[in-house]
Amino acid sequence: TAVARPSRSRLVVLLAIVTFSYEQTIHAYPSGGGSYVVSRENLGETPSLVAGASLLVDYILTVAVSISAGVAAITSAFPALRPERVLLCLGFIALMTFGPRSAMGFFQLPMLNDTGWDRATFGMAMAIQNLFWGIGQPFFGAIADRFGTWKVLASAAILYSSGLALMAVSDAPWMLHAGGGVLVGLGIAAGSFGVVLSAF
Repeated sequence: TAVARPSRSRLVVLLAIVTFSYEQTIHAYPSGGGSYVVSRENLGETPSLVAGASLLVDYILTVAVSISAGVAAITSAFPALRPERVLLCLGFIALMTFGPRSAMGFFQLPMLNDTGWDRATFGMAMAIQNLFWGIGQPFFGAIADRFGTWKVLASAAILYSSGLALMAVSDAPWMLHAGGGVLVGLGIAAGSFGVVLSAF
């Protein structure tokens, strides 16, 4: 109780600050404005990139916590699945790796408007991504067999997040192709279903 009360108070203060900030944002941007847009227009490019990167970290942590809690709920309802809880978590994480990759089209127009690139530039990055996704799978499968799956999955997280980070700061097409194409493609390959299932 002695620990919970100060934590509750801090949480209430934090929620009040967030609510007040959202109210200001709604009035200033009635047609909608996310962290990246608001910080870019008011604070500049570097703070907006920090805000975007922070959101990516937040999404990763949200996925980790949500999947852990969800699998815990599933295994409590179906105790027979409890020995397979790691497999369930990894399977759901593998499913989630396709989310950002599949949702990149939503960010295409804002990115193109911001950089002045054309659709062919973005499309080339996605083509490179698919190419490296396919090329990387057998190599990462062999690495998982030799050195262990967890090392490959750790490299998937590093490659994927590095690719997204490079995409966020891309000011030339080659950076978009290297980040969103090569690194993200290799990250998806390293975190694919075949690599996850090879652990079992």
